Amino acid sequence: MAGFPASRLPVTAVVVNVGIFGASTVGPIVGGYAADAGSWRALFVASAVLGGIGWVVALTGYADRGPADPDQPFDVPVLVLTVVATVATFVGASLLTGRTIYSPSVWLPLLAGIAALVVLLAVENRKDDALIPVRELATQVPVTGVIAASIGGAVFVAAVGLLQQTLAAAGESPAAIAALCWPMPVGVVVSAIAFGALLRTRLVPVLVDVGLALLMAGAALQLVGGATPSDGLVLVVGFLLGAGAGATVSPGLFVTGWALPSSSLGKAFALVQLVRSTVTYAVAPVLLYVAARSGLSSALVATTVLAAAGLVAALGIPALSGARLWKPDLEGWLDGGRALPSPSLTRVNSRH
Repeated sequence: MAGFPASRLPVTAVVVNVGIFGASTVGPIVGGYAADAGSWRALFVASAVLGGIGWVVALTGYADRGPADPDQPFDVPVLVLTVVATVATFVGASLLTGRTIYSPSVWLPLLAGIAALVVLLAVENRKDDALIPVRELATQVPVTGVIAASIGGAVFVAAVGLLQQTLAAAGESPAAIAALCWPMPVGVVVSAIAFGALLRTRLVPVLVDVGLALLMAGAALQLVGGATPSDGLVLVVGFLLGAGAGATVSPGLFVTGWALPSSSLGKAFALVQLVRSTVTYAVAPVLLYVAARSGLSSALVATTVLAAAGLVAALGIPALSGARLWKPDLEGWLDGGRALPSPSLTRVNSRH
């Protein structure tokens, strides 16, 4: 976003929002029809081609600005810890399919990944010139934004998977399930437009709170529908999940970035994306495991509770830190400053 005027940011926000979860909401539709037609190989080939096109667009479209900090030494320990935190956690979560959570092949990688992330945070927090600015991220706005984005993504991925399982158990074909998922991308587009419209106002954190509430409602409505939900209820659930994802993940990440100097976004978002992606794609397999072992109802209860916990955190952390809603200074942010003040997590001061 650097190099562009602040007037372009609302459009950028809409595009980024649709880009982050647009594919995630279209995926169940395309995948359902591909599964029904037995065209998995064609789907993977098309995905590889689209990935190649995206790489070419990025290669030719991004300006070469050079390294952000050429004097920063190559930090091998941080690189190793980051790889272990990501790979080990994903491997452990993915191996839950066909295994129990008590299997060493599951819990050993999970524990190794979590331990690596904790050590990474501790090591970087002690450094004065850290590769990852943990101290700057450990204030109210970034912590709230990362929690909201991480939990929002995790609830969406889990809730969509549970919805597909419920419909499949009720006898619906993959194509029929795909046909019922069309409100999800519509919901994302609606949230993206709302985000663009609110970008210059102080209401973006409120939009994030609304998004978490929508996700919680979407998971809870699946409980109401039971083992054989009506098509109308499924359509409503799909819209709520899509709109909830669009109102939490991208807005939460934007708010996080606004509390940091724009010049340090690259270093900061290395950790932000590590945490967000790990939570989003490691929690969902655990909840699907709960569904397989204890039933869909138990998994949906856990998913609803997770969304509720995210909403409580998104409301409670700012309240406890004495934060208030601020209009973001987008021009100052693009010039290298901060768009939002971010009080300490332990500071209770009405002036903030």
